[in-house]
Amino acid sequence: MASSSAPPSTPPTYAELEKAHHERNVRLKAASEAQFKATCQAATSAASAVAGETNRRSHELHQGAKRVEGELKELNHQTEQMHKRVQEWAAMLGKFNGALKELGDVANWATMIDRDVEDTVRVLDAVAVAKRRAAGLSTTSTGGTPTSTGAPKR
Repeated sequence: MASSSAPPSTPPTYAELEKAHHERNVRLKAASEAQFKATCQAATSAASAVAGETNRRSHELHQGAKRVEGELKELNHQTEQMHKRVQEWAAMLGKFNGALKELGDVANWATMIDRDVEDTVRVLDAVAVAKRRAAGLSTTSTGGTPTSTGAPKR
């Protein structure tokens, strides 16, 4: 068995401890800075992604609002056109109603004239029959109704 002959270990000196402490602090600081940079990059990337998505959705909403506004303008225009047509139809219906009333008045007027003409014809027939009787002529035909020589039968 061979024994190693190592010099007995001596405790580190203050300078060695300070140097080791300083090196350890430099390594920790470098690692901390690297982690900080990585975290900042990740946070920047995440914020960028969130901002991009927010901007995209905001743009979509803005475009949707523009589309809805355009549709509202078109709907308003169509509503105005429909209102004008309804007013025109109402005016035409009023005229048509007036024309129907006039037509009814004309039909009533024509009926009244027809009745007056029939009454006049009856009176004239009666006058003609009375004149024939006064003159001594026949006042009936084979059918038994009074006739006049010049008036056609109805």
